[in-house]
Amino acid sequence: MRRVCEYEHTVGPVVLDPSMVVHHGLYFSPSQPHTASPAYTAVYDVKSHLMMRLMEIHLGRELMIQVGDTSEGELVRTV
Repeated sequence: MRRVCEYEHTVGPVVLDPSMVVHHGLYFSPSQPHTASPAYTAVYDVKSHLMMRLMEIHLGRELMIQVGDTSEGELVRTV
């Protein structure tokens, strides 16, 4: 979490959902991840993992496992 906070304070925000952002102040479009810097993508990975952990704590492990099982089942059915 410290790494994400330091990056966001020095460089700018790490946007997890670019569709919700009107003005993000970045030099690249967050909807085009191939244009992001390696440092941004590394912090993006850390922040997204942190958010998943926070959701697991808030919702509970049982519900997160059910969501994971459902999404995998959906994936198998569509393939």
